[in-house]
Amino acid sequence: EGINLLGADLPETAVPGSTIPITLYWQAAATPAQDYTIFMQLLDSDREWAAGADAPPVNNFYATTLWQPGEIIDDTHLLTIPADLPPGVYPLLVGLYDPQSGTRLPRQDEPVDFIELSLQVGE
Repeated sequence: EGINLLGADLPETAVPGSTIPITLYWQAAATPAQDYTIFMQLLDSDREWAAGADAPPVNNFYATTLWQPGEIIDDTHLLTIPADLPPGVYPLLVGLYDPQSGTRLPRQDEPVDFIELSLQVGE
């Protein structure tokens, strides 16, 4: 669909048990043909699911079919960090999927369907 993640604002350190805002900056080359849902998955040190947050863009107020070519979309999501997650740096997977089928949007530059960010968890 030509949707790009331009960047993300994450807290410097996330405290276990807290809920943190993560702002994603999206841009589409053309208006997407359908509405997608954003997913975020925090993985533990074994790369197993530890926490997640799925939601339509901009808190369900700006569907991807409304995005204009070249427009930059500021999209903030809340992620609750598990209280028992030990301090460390953890992978945070971000991507889009079709909420009807559950099919993730593939990346065009790599053979995966997510972008991997890093999240520092500590006290």
